[in-house]
Amino acid sequence: MAFSSALVLTDLNDYIAPSQACIKPVEVKKSDNQGPSEIKVDEEGGYYEITHDGGESKLEKASISLNDCLACSGCVTSAESVLITMQSQEELYSILKANKEAFEKNDPSAHRTVVISISPQSRASLAGKYNMTPLQVHKRLVYFFKNHLGAHNVFDTSFSRDLSLVESAREFVERFRLYMANGGDKVEAALQQQDAEKESENIDNGRARARRRRAPRSEEDSNANQVLPMLASSCPGWVCYAEKTHGEVLPYITAAKSPQQMMGSLVKDYLANKTHTIPSSIYHVAIMPCYDKKLEASRPDFFLEQFNTREVDCVLTTTEVDKMFQEQNIDFTQLPEAGIDDMFNKVGIDPVTQIETAYGSEGSSSGGALEYILATAARELFNITDVPADLPTSGRVVIKVGKNADVREYLLQSDDGRTLLRFATAYGFRNIQNIVRKVKTGKCTYHYVEVMACPGGCVNGGGQLAPNSELVVNAKDWVHYVEQIYRSVQGVRPEENEIIKTIYNEWIGDPSNLGLTNRKKGTPLSGTGTQQFNSVQDELEYYRSHAENLEGTLQETRAALDEFQISSRELEEELEKELQTTEKAYKELKARCEHFKRESDDWKSKYTQAKHEQNMAMLQMQREIDILRATEEMFRKKILELELDNDDLERTERAATSSLSDLEVRLNKTIERNVILDSEENEIVAKDNLTEQTQRLRDELNEVNSELAVMHDKSTKQNNFIQELENKLEDLEKARKELQHQQQRAATPDRGSYYYEPYGRTNRTRIPRTPSIGGNLNGMPAISSASSNPVKMVQEMVGRVRAATKMLDLIVLSDGLILAIIYLWAQHNSEAMMTFMFGINFKALYLPWALVVYDFLVRGSIPQPSLLGIATAHVYYYFTTVYPGQGGYQYLKTPDFLHRMFPPSAAQVNGSGVHVWPGQQQRQQQQQQQSQRNPFGGHTWGRGQRLG
Repeated sequence: MAFSSALVLTDLNDYIAPSQACIKPVEVKKSDNQGPSEIKVDEEGGYYEITHDGGESKLEKASISLNDCLACSGCVTSAESVLITMQSQEELYSILKANKEAFEKNDPSAHRTVVISISPQSRASLAGKYNMTPLQVHKRLVYFFKNHLGAHNVFDTSFSRDLSLVESAREFVERFRLYMANGGDKVEAALQQQDAEKESENIDNGRARARRRRAPRSEEDSNANQVLPMLASSCPGWVCYAEKTHGEVLPYITAAKSPQQMMGSLVKDYLANKTHTIPSSIYHVAIMPCYDKKLEASRPDFFLEQFNTREVDCVLTTTEVDKMFQEQNIDFTQLPEAGIDDMFNKVGIDPVTQIETAYGSEGSSSGGALEYILATAARELFNITDVPADLPTSGRVVIKVGKNADVREYLLQSDDGRTLLRFATAYGFRNIQNIVRKVKTGKCTYHYVEVMACPGGCVNGGGQLAPNSELVVNAKDWVHYVEQIYRSVQGVRPEENEIIKTIYNEWIGDPSNLGLTNRKKGTPLSGTGTQQFNSVQDELEYYRSHAENLEGTLQETRAALDEFQISSRELEEELEKELQTTEKAYKELKARCEHFKRESDDWKSKYTQAKHEQNMAMLQMQREIDILRATEEMFRKKILELELDNDDLERTERAATSSLSDLEVRLNKTIERNVILDSEENEIVAKDNLTEQTQRLRDELNEVNSELAVMHDKSTKQNNFIQELENKLEDLEKARKELQHQQQRAATPDRGSYYYEPYGRTNRTRIPRTPSIGGNLNGMPAISSASSNPVKMVQEMVGRVRAATKMLDLIVLSDGLILAIIYLWAQHNSEAMMTFMFGINFKALYLPWALVVYDFLVRGSIPQPSLLGIATAHVYYYFTTVYPGQGGYQYLKTPDFLHRMFPPSAAQVNGSGVHVWPGQQQRQQQQQQQSQRNPFGGHTWGRGQRLG
């Protein structure tokens, strides 16, 4: 069985009823029905008992309430899960949310005052986790609960602990005096004699224990042991265990409330009166180190029936509060510090440092009850005032450690060495069982025992934070670390707390009148009440009957003593044999222990060697990884540099290609214009323009040569291309000279020219092919056709029109004439496919309109000359072609000189580029070679060359 362990839901299908592992039996009420009966189930699932006479009565469901729970950990049913839900942060959130809704609706009746009480053990655990002082933790908790969540007050249970200590000390003094009056002085004398004999005799520990067991008890033992030892009651796990399994020890448990319930009385009674509010309008939340505190708050003893409320409405453990920080996405270390309430807090200004200081209770981390009660009893009973709170430093108190650190004896000695008081601590269930066994058998010699269910006390409660600090390595060190933080707070005795005195004067008076004890009003403490007599005769009768009872008890005790002595002798013999067996087993275990120790040393050395080899291998692998990473980084840098160089070369190549393409276009324009001027009357003007353009091209070529010279080392292909350009330029110069030579002869519009054949035909003019006619239309886009003949015809017509417009000085009408001619051509070749700019294909019928739209987009204004040319061409086309074709009279006819300027056979030219109309002699030769015609139609006039 364990206490204060974390609760875990183990059965999701459980219902609100006890588990089969529950050790609390269900109460079965006695039925008045004497005969047989039947059970009927109705449609709604209700159970009814049918008696033999036909009567029906509805059966109640058997259930065990939380008040019956023993905290035995036999089960964790959904009944306990209901408890956890009722006392959890979710319940607190719902109360705070309801307060906000009440405030928004302006409904004061639905609003509740939220009060938070923080235990010093929880505060120390949080301080250990976040590496803070208890005062810093307390101020940050005040800010969290009041400023962030919306609580109204935050109190410290160290304040209510003072009330609990005062009441516990007062009760112990009363018990001890009654104990001494009922024969305790004789018992104490016998115990002191035994202690003296034990010190004087030189016997081994085993025989001393046996002799102490055989020591006869005085006849006053039974009466004296009815009030002592007094057992602490602040641990709910221990109290619950005693109530449900060992009812015999209940009279020995102190009646004073725990600090949690003391604070509940202060909040629901004193604070409610001070603030003129009813207790049910206050919602009290306690922050505690133990889950069993939830059971304590749920006890019916602490339910105020008059106001239908509990003294403590909700208990949250330290772990649950830390979880709230995570749920609220809050870094606790970054919270600001808020001011502490004046009421119910032990905070003041240190008179030496003048710094705000948090005060606590003197003594152990479990509340200091043993230390304070021992000091108070020494002062009140024996007039000893030099017992400090730190008992190990006192010369009057002898401390003896038991079999484990959770069992200690504290012996108060007088000046002559006599033991006056025997106090002890018993932490953990194993030690609790030993104390309970001694108390039940009347063999407990202690006057006061501080009992706690958790080993290590309250700082090791089941609701405390797990060890996660860098300062500790295991749970034991963590508990010690948290206890040191708890003890770092300066302790102040309750009598030094002026507010406690004020509360006693204004509110408490007689503690039994205010419910500051665990027992109801009017119920005297078992064996501790003082008998009142009406006369001396009544008192004499009382003591006479009491003496008779003692006589009977004495006889029974003597008989039990004789029986005990016989059994003790037998037990001693058994113990002797057992001791010999134990010594033999001890030697064997010692030898095995030595053997295991040697094996452990061997394994340690092997482990150290393996660890060393592993470290060396890891170091070598790390070095190799570093070398590989450095090599990889070097290769990455080289790749990056190569990519940058490659990008530079590609950009340079694209720039050179673009420049050469532009130069090619310009050269094509110049060559086309030179060919057109060859057949016109203004050949002299065309020659001058050609010369200027040639010179300009020469200059541009020089510039390109200078650029290509810088890039010569990077691109050999560009140098070859420049050489080819120079060769082509020389061919162009030859063509120009030949044009000059032809000019000296009589010019005829029908003079033939030749294509350049690259293989030995030097007497022919080089006219390279061109992919477009865009250079001749004042910035119009390049146009190509899937069938080349219509395009070439348009090129020839456009060139001749430009020559004619220049000759006639009709620059303004040039665009209109060009569009008119293109419109007429498009009407005659409407099904021809054209390619416009970036690969847009359409029929030749839409070519004029595409050019108009393009001109509008480029210039930004409506091209009126182009539209006028299209309109004129449409009228001309109607009267020369459409109307006569329908049987009408031909009113218009094309002049003969235009037929000569635009010969129809030019449309039969195959290929792309601008071609020259051949002379009469060449046409005769071509007619003889019809069998060798190009399969695509047109004439075979040699190989056309494209620049670049």
